[in-house]
Amino acid sequence: AMNSTLPYNAADVTGASDSDTIALTSVTDGAELTLSGAVESMSLDVNGASRFDILEFDAATTSVSIDAGAALRVDDTLTGAGVTTYTVTGAGAVTLTPALGTAVTSYAAANATGAQTILAGATNITITTGSADDVVDMGATLTSNDTIDLGAGSNTLRVDIEGLTAGATDLSISNVDTLRLDGINTSGAIQMDNLAIANIRFDDATAANLDGGVITLTDIATTSTSFAYTGGGILDDDLFFSPVTVDYDTTTAIAAATFSISNGGLVADDMVVGAINANNVTAITINVSELGQAAADELTIADVVADNMTDLILTADGAVVFSGIDGDILDTIDFSAADGDVTAQL
Repeated sequence: AMNSTLPYNAADVTGASDSDTIALTSVTDGAELTLSGAVESMSLDVNGASRFDILEFDAATTSVSIDAGAALRVDDTLTGAGVTTYTVTGAGAVTLTPALGTAVTSYAAANATGAQTILAGATNITITTGSADDVVDMGATLTSNDTIDLGAGSNTLRVDIEGLTAGATDLSISNVDTLRLDGINTSGAIQMDNLAIANIRFDDATAANLDGGVITLTDIATTSTSFAYTGGGILDDDLFFSPVTVDYDTTTAIAAATFSISNGGLVADDMVVGAINANNVTAITINVSELGQAAADELTIADVVADNMTDLILTADGAVVFSGIDGDILDTIDFSAADGDVTAQL
Protein backbone atom coordinates (compact mmCIF):
# COMPACT_ATOMS: atom_id res chain seq x y z
CA ALA A 1 0.00 0.00 0.00
CA MET A 2 3.02 2.30 -0.14
CA ASN A 3 3.07 5.50 -2.19
CA SER A 4 5.58 5.18 -5.02
CA THR A 5 7.11 7.56 -7.56
CA LEU A 6 9.01 5.99 -10.44
CA PRO A 7 11.05 8.58 -12.40
CA TYR A 8 12.59 7.30 -15.63
CA ASN A 9 16.13 8.23 -16.57
CA ALA A 10 15.67 11.09 -19.02
CA ALA A 11 18.54 9.89 -21.21
CA ASP A 12 16.83 6.51 -21.66
CA VAL A 13 13.45 7.85 -22.82
CA THR A 14 14.43 10.42 -25.41
CA GLY A 15 12.70 8.57 -28.25
CA ALA A 16 9.22 9.22 -29.59
CA SER A 17 7.92 5.69 -28.99
CA ASP A 18 9.28 4.54 -25.65
CA SER A 19 7.31 1.87 -23.83
CA ASP A 20 7.37 0.10 -20.50
CA THR A 21 5.30 -2.35 -18.46
CA ILE A 22 4.40 -2.12 -14.78
CA ALA A 23 3.39 -5.46 -13.25
CA LEU A 24 0.87 -5.18 -10.42
CA THR A 25 0.13 -7.90 -7.89
CA SER A 26 -2.10 -7.43 -4.87
CA VAL A 27 -1.75 -3.68 -4.45
CA THR A 28 -3.97 -2.74 -1.53
CA ASP A 29 -6.43 0.09 -1.04
CA GLY A 30 -4.77 3.43 -0.37
CA ALA A 31 -1.74 3.01 -2.61
CA GLU A 32 -0.46 5.81 -4.84
CA LEU A 33 1.66 5.37 -7.97
CA THR A 34 3.25 8.24 -9.90
CA LEU A 35 5.14 7.60 -13.15
CA SER A 36 7.50 10.39 -14.14
CA GLY A 37 9.39 10.47 -17.43
CA ALA A 38 8.63 10.69 -21.14
CA VAL A 39 7.44 7.14 -21.81
CA GLU A 40 4.85 7.34 -24.57
CA SER A 41 3.25 3.90 -24.12
CA MET A 42 2.59 2.43 -20.68
CA SER A 43 1.24 -1.05 -19.99
CA LEU A 44 -0.24 -2.23 -16.71
CA ASP A 45 -0.01 -6.00 -16.28
CA VAL A 46 -2.49 -6.76 -13.50
CA ASN A 47 -1.62 -10.18 -12.08
CA GLY A 48 -3.36 -9.79 -8.73
CA ALA A 49 -6.23 -7.57 -7.63
CA SER A 50 -4.90 -4.01 -7.28
CA ARG A 51 -6.51 -0.85 -5.97
CA PHE A 52 -5.11 2.67 -6.01
CA ASP A 53 -6.19 5.93 -4.49
CA ILE A 54 -4.00 7.79 -6.98
CA LEU A 55 -2.55 6.70 -10.33
CA GLU A 56 -0.57 9.29 -12.30
CA PHE A 57 0.95 8.96 -15.76
CA ASP A 58 3.56 11.31 -17.14
CA ALA A 59 2.31 14.14 -19.37
CA ALA A 60 4.21 12.59 -22.28
CA THR A 61 2.33 9.28 -22.02
CA THR A 62 -0.20 9.04 -24.86
CA SER A 63 -1.42 5.45 -24.65
CA VAL A 64 -2.19 3.13 -21.75
CA SER A 65 -2.77 -0.61 -22.07
CA ILE A 66 -4.35 -2.61 -19.26
CA ASP A 67 -4.00 -6.40 -19.26
CA ALA A 68 -6.51 -7.15 -16.54
CA GLY A 69 -5.68 -10.66 -15.44
CA ALA A 70 -7.22 -9.53 -12.14
CA ALA A 71 -9.26 -6.57 -10.96
CA LEU A 72 -7.87 -3.04 -11.20
CA ARG A 73 -9.48 -0.12 -9.42
CA VAL A 74 -8.62 3.59 -9.14
CA ASP A 75 -10.73 5.51 -6.65
CA ASP A 76 -9.69 9.14 -6.21
CA THR A 77 -7.28 10.52 -8.84
CA LEU A 78 -6.38 9.36 -12.34
CA THR A 79 -3.97 11.76 -14.04
CA GLY A 80 -2.71 11.60 -17.60
CA ALA A 81 -2.86 14.92 -19.42
CA GLY A 82 -1.46 13.46 -22.62
CA VAL A 83 -3.25 10.11 -22.67
CA THR A 84 -5.48 9.76 -25.72
CA THR A 85 -6.12 6.00 -25.79
CA TYR A 86 -6.87 3.26 -23.28
CA THR A 87 -6.81 -0.37 -24.43
CA VAL A 88 -8.19 -2.99 -22.05
CA THR A 89 -8.12 -6.79 -22.23
CA GLY A 90 -8.57 -9.62 -19.74
CA ALA A 91 -11.16 -11.07 -17.37
CA GLY A 92 -10.48 -8.76 -14.43
CA ALA A 93 -12.92 -5.98 -13.61
CA VAL A 94 -11.58 -2.49 -14.38
CA THR A 95 -13.02 0.37 -12.32
CA LEU A 96 -11.82 3.86 -13.19
CA THR A 97 -14.19 6.26 -11.46
CA PRO A 98 -12.04 9.38 -11.61
CA ALA A 99 -12.54 10.83 -15.10
CA LEU A 100 -10.31 9.36 -17.80
CA GLY A 101 -9.23 12.84 -18.87
CA THR A 102 -10.25 15.44 -21.42
CA ALA A 103 -7.65 14.34 -23.99
CA VAL A 104 -8.92 10.75 -24.25
CA THR A 105 -10.47 9.91 -27.61
CA SER A 106 -10.65 6.11 -27.33
CA TYR A 107 -11.41 3.58 -24.62
CA ALA A 108 -11.12 0.24 -26.40
CA ALA A 109 -12.25 -2.70 -24.27
CA ALA A 110 -14.20 -4.75 -26.80
CA ASN A 111 -11.94 -7.76 -26.15
CA ALA A 112 -12.25 -7.56 -22.36
CA THR A 113 -14.40 -10.10 -20.54
CA GLY A 114 -14.19 -8.32 -17.18
CA ALA A 115 -16.71 -5.66 -16.21
CA GLN A 116 -15.79 -2.09 -17.11
CA THR A 117 -16.91 0.75 -14.83
CA ILE A 118 -15.59 4.08 -16.05
CA LEU A 119 -16.21 7.82 -15.92
CA ALA A 120 -15.39 9.27 -19.33
CA GLY A 121 -15.02 12.99 -18.67
CA ALA A 122 -14.13 13.61 -22.31
CA THR A 123 -15.82 14.84 -25.47
CA ASN A 124 -15.54 13.27 -28.93
CA ILE A 125 -14.72 9.87 -27.45
CA THR A 126 -15.22 6.34 -28.80
CA ILE A 127 -15.97 3.75 -26.11
CA THR A 128 -16.29 0.02 -26.76
CA THR A 129 -16.69 -2.66 -24.10
CA GLY A 130 -16.91 -6.43 -24.13
CA SER A 131 -19.04 -9.25 -22.80
CA ALA A 132 -19.54 -8.31 -19.12
CA ASP A 133 -22.12 -6.07 -17.44
CA ASP A 134 -20.51 -2.68 -17.99
CA VAL A 135 -21.29 0.79 -16.62
CA VAL A 136 -20.12 3.84 -18.55
CA ASP A 137 -20.70 7.28 -17.06
CA MET A 138 -20.58 10.08 -19.63
CA GLY A 139 -21.29 12.78 -17.05
CA ALA A 140 -22.47 15.94 -18.80
CA THR A 141 -20.27 15.49 -21.87
CA LEU A 142 -22.50 13.35 -24.12
CA THR A 143 -22.92 14.68 -27.66
CA SER A 144 -23.51 13.30 -31.14
CA ASN A 145 -19.72 13.32 -31.62
CA ASP A 146 -19.35 10.41 -29.18
CA THR A 147 -19.58 6.76 -30.24
CA ILE A 148 -20.59 4.25 -27.57
CA ASP A 149 -20.94 0.48 -28.08
CA LEU A 150 -21.16 -1.50 -24.84
CA GLY A 151 -21.11 -4.96 -26.43
CA ALA A 152 -22.74 -7.98 -24.81
CA GLY A 153 -23.92 -8.22 -21.22
CA SER A 154 -26.47 -6.12 -19.36
CA ASN A 155 -25.02 -2.65 -19.75
CA THR A 156 -25.77 0.76 -18.24
CA LEU A 157 -25.03 4.18 -19.70
CA ARG A 158 -25.11 7.06 -17.21
CA VAL A 159 -25.66 10.65 -18.32
CA ASP A 160 -25.99 13.88 -16.33
CA ILE A 161 -28.96 15.30 -18.20
CA GLU A 162 -29.01 18.58 -16.29
CA GLY A 163 -28.27 21.34 -18.78
CA LEU A 164 -28.15 19.05 -21.83
CA THR A 165 -30.27 19.89 -24.85
CA ALA A 166 -31.69 17.59 -27.49
CA GLY A 167 -29.68 18.23 -30.64
CA ALA A 168 -30.91 17.61 -34.15
CA THR A 169 -28.28 14.92 -34.85
CA ASP A 170 -28.86 11.37 -33.64
CA LEU A 171 -26.62 9.96 -30.93
CA SER A 172 -24.35 7.01 -31.77
CA ILE A 173 -25.18 4.59 -28.95
CA SER A 174 -25.64 0.83 -29.14
CA ASN A 175 -25.91 -2.20 -26.85
CA VAL A 176 -27.19 -0.22 -23.86
CA ASP A 177 -29.85 -1.92 -21.73
CA THR A 178 -30.39 0.79 -19.12
CA LEU A 179 -30.08 4.54 -19.57
CA ARG A 180 -29.53 6.12 -16.16
CA LEU A 181 -30.17 9.86 -16.13
CA ASP A 182 -28.44 11.64 -13.24
CA GLY A 183 -28.43 15.30 -12.30
CA ILE A 184 -32.15 15.83 -12.80
CA ASN A 185 -32.38 18.90 -10.60
CA THR A 186 -33.25 21.38 -13.37
CA SER A 187 -34.17 21.29 -17.04
CA GLY A 188 -32.51 18.93 -19.47
CA ALA A 189 -33.27 17.01 -22.63
CA ILE A 190 -31.80 14.15 -24.61
CA GLN A 191 -32.32 13.17 -28.24
CA MET A 192 -33.37 9.51 -28.25
CA ASP A 193 -34.22 8.98 -31.88
CA ASN A 194 -32.83 5.57 -33.01
CA LEU A 195 -32.00 4.47 -29.42
CA ALA A 196 -33.70 1.17 -28.59
CA ILE A 197 -33.14 1.21 -24.82
CA ALA A 198 -35.57 -0.90 -22.81
CA ASN A 199 -35.07 0.64 -19.35
CA ILE A 200 -34.76 4.32 -18.45
CA ARG A 201 -33.93 5.38 -14.91
CA PHE A 202 -34.14 8.81 -13.26
CA ASP A 203 -31.76 9.30 -10.32
CA ASP A 204 -30.51 12.02 -7.99
CA ALA A 205 -33.82 12.88 -6.39
CA THR A 206 -32.79 16.16 -4.77
CA ALA A 207 -34.79 18.71 -6.76
CA ALA A 208 -36.69 20.39 -3.94
CA ASN A 209 -38.14 22.94 -6.37
CA LEU A 210 -40.20 20.89 -8.79
CA ASP A 211 -40.90 23.99 -10.87
CA GLY A 212 -37.20 24.38 -11.64
CA GLY A 213 -37.42 22.60 -14.97
CA VAL A 214 -38.59 19.61 -16.97
CA ILE A 215 -36.63 16.57 -18.10
CA THR A 216 -37.58 15.79 -21.71
CA LEU A 217 -36.87 12.62 -23.66
CA THR A 218 -37.43 13.54 -27.29
CA ASP A 219 -38.27 11.15 -30.12
CA ILE A 220 -38.15 8.17 -27.80
CA ALA A 221 -38.47 4.71 -29.37
CA THR A 222 -41.63 2.68 -28.89
CA THR A 223 -39.52 -0.10 -27.31
CA SER A 224 -38.70 2.13 -24.32
CA THR A 225 -41.62 1.49 -21.98
CA SER A 226 -40.03 0.98 -18.55
CA PHE A 227 -39.16 4.06 -16.48
CA ALA A 228 -37.76 4.02 -12.94
CA TYR A 229 -37.48 6.87 -10.45
CA THR A 230 -34.79 5.79 -7.98
CA GLY A 231 -33.87 7.63 -4.79
CA GLY A 232 -30.44 7.67 -3.23
CA GLY A 233 -31.05 4.81 -0.83
CA ILE A 234 -30.95 6.94 2.33
CA LEU A 235 -33.18 5.73 5.14
CA ASP A 236 -36.17 7.99 5.90
CA ASP A 237 -35.19 10.45 3.16
CA ASP A 238 -37.57 12.93 1.54
CA LEU A 239 -37.45 12.41 -2.23
CA PHE A 240 -38.16 15.03 -4.91
CA PHE A 241 -38.19 14.08 -8.60
CA SER A 242 -38.42 16.62 -11.40
CA PRO A 243 -41.23 16.58 -13.97
CA VAL A 244 -40.61 14.29 -16.94
CA THR A 245 -41.94 14.46 -20.50
CA VAL A 246 -41.78 11.27 -22.55
CA ASP A 247 -42.08 12.27 -26.20
CA TYR A 248 -42.61 9.14 -28.29
CA ASP A 249 -41.57 9.23 -31.93
CA THR A 250 -44.87 7.91 -33.23
CA THR A 251 -48.37 9.01 -34.04
CA THR A 252 -49.92 5.70 -32.98
CA ALA A 253 -50.66 4.66 -29.42
CA ILE A 254 -48.15 2.70 -27.32
CA ALA A 255 -49.92 -0.20 -25.61
CA ALA A 256 -48.44 0.28 -22.13
CA ALA A 257 -45.73 1.99 -20.12
CA THR A 258 -44.64 1.46 -16.52
CA PHE A 259 -43.31 4.07 -14.10
CA SER A 260 -41.68 2.61 -10.96
CA ILE A 261 -40.85 4.80 -7.96
CA SER A 262 -38.53 3.60 -5.17
CA ASN A 263 -35.63 4.57 -2.90
CA GLY A 264 -32.78 2.30 -3.93
CA GLY A 265 -33.49 -0.45 -1.42
CA LEU A 266 -34.32 1.49 1.77
CA VAL A 267 -37.58 2.90 3.11
CA ALA A 268 -38.00 6.58 2.29
CA ASP A 269 -40.10 9.25 3.94
CA ASP A 270 -42.33 11.43 1.77
CA MET A 271 -41.92 11.26 -2.01
CA VAL A 272 -42.83 14.01 -4.47
CA VAL A 273 -42.85 13.44 -8.23
CA GLY A 274 -43.35 16.22 -10.75
CA ALA A 275 -45.74 15.86 -13.65
CA ILE A 276 -45.51 12.72 -15.76
CA ASN A 277 -46.33 13.66 -19.34
CA ALA A 278 -46.61 10.57 -21.54
CA ASN A 279 -48.81 11.10 -24.54
CA ASN A 280 -49.54 8.26 -26.99
CA VAL A 281 -49.65 5.68 -24.17
CA THR A 282 -52.82 3.64 -23.72
CA ALA A 283 -52.21 2.03 -20.32
CA ILE A 284 -50.00 3.61 -17.65
CA THR A 285 -48.96 1.60 -14.61
CA ILE A 286 -47.34 3.31 -11.60
CA ASN A 287 -45.57 1.03 -9.11
CA VAL A 288 -44.57 2.58 -5.76
CA SER A 289 -42.34 0.82 -3.24
CA GLU A 290 -40.22 1.78 -0.22
CA LEU A 291 -42.55 4.64 0.68
CA GLY A 292 -42.36 5.79 4.30
CA GLN A 293 -44.60 3.87 6.68
CA ALA A 294 -45.49 6.64 9.13
CA ALA A 295 -49.11 7.79 9.10
CA ALA A 296 -48.21 11.12 7.48
CA ASP A 297 -45.86 9.69 4.82
CA GLU A 298 -47.18 9.81 1.29
CA LEU A 299 -46.25 10.02 -2.37
CA THR A 300 -47.55 13.08 -4.22
CA ILE A 301 -47.60 13.04 -8.02
CA ALA A 302 -48.15 16.52 -9.40
CA ASP A 303 -49.99 15.42 -12.54
CA VAL A 304 -50.36 12.55 -14.99
CA VAL A 305 -50.91 13.86 -18.51
CA ALA A 306 -51.57 11.37 -21.29
CA ASP A 307 -53.93 12.14 -24.16
CA ASN A 308 -54.28 8.49 -25.26
CA MET A 309 -54.54 7.00 -21.76
CA THR A 310 -57.54 4.77 -21.22
CA ASP A 311 -56.18 2.86 -18.19
CA LEU A 312 -54.35 4.06 -15.07
CA ILE A 313 -53.16 1.31 -12.71
CA LEU A 314 -51.49 1.89 -9.34
CA THR A 315 -49.63 -0.45 -6.99
CA ALA A 316 -48.27 1.13 -3.81
CA ASP A 317 -47.06 0.25 -0.33
CA GLY A 318 -48.40 3.48 1.19
CA ALA A 319 -50.55 6.55 0.70
CA VAL A 320 -50.60 8.23 -2.72
CA VAL A 321 -51.94 11.62 -3.80
CA PHE A 322 -52.55 12.50 -7.45
CA SER A 323 -52.78 16.30 -7.60
CA GLY A 324 -54.07 15.94 -11.14
CA ILE A 325 -54.95 13.27 -13.69
CA ASP A 326 -55.44 14.56 -17.20
CA GLY A 327 -56.70 11.94 -19.61
CA ASP A 328 -59.41 12.91 -22.06
CA ILE A 329 -60.42 9.32 -22.81
CA LEU A 330 -59.57 7.72 -19.45
CA ASP A 331 -62.17 5.08 -18.63
CA THR A 332 -60.47 2.69 -16.15
CA ILE A 333 -58.76 3.61 -12.88
CA ASP A 334 -57.50 0.66 -10.82
CA PHE A 335 -56.18 1.46 -7.34
CA SER A 336 -57.00 -1.99 -5.91
CA ALA A 337 -53.32 -2.88 -5.40
CA ALA A 338 -52.58 0.20 -3.25
CA ASP A 339 -51.99 -0.56 0.44
CA GLY A 340 -52.70 2.99 1.65
CA ASP A 341 -55.18 5.75 1.00
CA VAL A 342 -55.32 7.14 -2.54
CA THR A 343 -56.52 10.65 -3.33
CA ALA A 344 -57.00 11.68 -6.95
CA GLN A 345 -58.03 14.98 -8.50
CA LEU A 346 -59.45 14.47 -11.99
